[in-house]
Amino acid sequence: MIQVADNVISELVRHIPMILDLLPPNPTKSLRAANAIRMTKINLNKLKQLDDERKQRTQNHNREL
Repeated sequence: MIQVADNVISELVRHIPMILDLLPPNPTKSLRAANAIRMTKINLNKLKQLDDERKQRTQNHNREL
């Protein structure tokens, strides 16, 4: 697994939903594009969970110090 900087993950989690919201509801009636959008939303939720877990671990670590 490759490591990605925390700020990159935070930026993606913040910007991708805005981009997806601006796409037309049925992009060119392409099943392939619709599936890509659906999978991106699923992966975005996973990224949000990972980012939230990282933030919570950081907060817990800071409290212990």
